Amino acid sequence: MAKSASVAARRPLWPIKKMKIIVYISTMILVFGCHQQQSVDYDLLSEMNSDWTHLTETDSGLVIFNSCDMGNLEYKIYSKNDTAYILLHGTQEDQEFRIVNLAGTKKDLVIETENVLDNHQQSFKFKYVDETKGIANWITTYPNDYTSDLKFVSARKASDFPTINQPCVECWGEECDEIEN
Repeated sequence: MAKSASVAARRPLWPIKKMKIIVYISTMILVFGCHQQQSVDYDLLSEMNSDWTHLTETDSGLVIFNSCDMGNLEYKIYSKNDTAYILLHGTQEDQEFRIVNLAGTKKDLVIETENVLDNHQQSFKFKYVDETKGIANWITTYPNDYTSDLKFVSARKASDFPTINQPCVECWGEECDEIEN
């Protein structure tokens, strides 16, 4: 009896370690190998308006304001090579986001994206304020924790809103007299 106890005590532990490694690897394969890629519902995207122009609130109501130095922010939803994107353009720098998932309806939607330049994950929340007038809120939080909550109008309804083009020559006081002369 003492002999069998000492043999058991001398058995290497490697079979137990080997089993733990096998279980760990199997678990990782199941967790990561079976993770299904989320797909984008292209039918839902096709039901949405694809072009949106930022609206500016004034005392007289909502207008499309094109500033001289920055233009006006526009969102464009498009697809290329079986991948959907949101392009933010019309201001100083364009930003492009690859759409990785959608949740909701065409009236109230969360669009999960990643920035094509740095793969930063970013959500865009879209919600109609007035579908008849083509007005919707687009809300997103940028990596610097700035939250943008802006009203946009669909391209189909943009002509229903006054457009203000800011002149590129601005002056105040005596400068104006010199420019006019």
